[in-house]
Amino acid sequence: MLKDVTLGRYCEKEGLLHALNPLLKLCSLLLVLVSIFLSNSLLTLTFPLLLFLILLFVSSVRPSFIFRGLGSYFVVILVFTLIRFALYGLTVKGATEALKIALRLILIILFSSLYSSTTLSDDSARALELLVRPLGIFGVNSRYVSLVFSVALRFIPVLSEQASKIRQAQISRCGGAYGRGSMRLKAVLSLLVPLFASSYRRSVQLSMAMDSRCFSPEGSTHLYELSFSTRDWISVLLLLLYSFSFCFVRYFI
Repeated sequence: MLKDVTLGRYCEKEGLLHALNPLLKLCSLLLVLVSIFLSNSLLTLTFPLLLFLILLFVSSVRPSFIFRGLGSYFVVILVFTLIRFALYGLTVKGATEALKIALRLILIILFSSLYSSTTLSDDSARALELLVRPLGIFGVNSRYVSLVFSVALRFIPVLSEQASKIRQAQISRCGGAYGRGSMRLKAVLSLLVPLFASSYRRSVQLSMAMDSRCFSPEGSTHLYELSFSTRDWISVLLLLLYSFSFCFVRYFI
């Protein structure tokens, strides 16, 4: 299950989404996530759901690559769904609210996975740098923010693979078997401790490598400048159409 984490993994294809401006894709992702949180009914949730299916169709990314990542977050989705269901009780409204929170979480994971699978981490870092650059008037260094984001995004698949290797090594030594109660807690701790030690060791090695090379994001340049093409402007118009349609249904119907 841990090796099936798709968030942060890039899928090298030649699709329409891959060719779009990364800044446009990042802004679109944030806008869609906002619409998911603002959805107050199953009808409004159909808007991001249909949008995801359309984007998945034109992205050239295999659906199995995106959907297999949901299994890694099954426990999280189940816990939030049960909590929501418990707050409203065994009623129709409780079932509806539980279904809405489950759909929200699933859509957030799917959109995030689709974005990371069609956008290189370096392009995502550049897009984030441009997005937070106006915050420079408040003393926010956009280059350091993009650097932290890029490193964190690269660590997600690395840590998931490392966790999978640790678990397989424990199982091969007749350890890490999941039981009940305290046994399950001990099994989780036996996985988290070496995973934390491994991630700490990797981060120290990365920082030492950056220091030894006198790395600094200040003053760095890019080989290619981001620019908007015709397909990007068409995507902006379609995104505005989605926003207006969602707002109309959300606030006037």
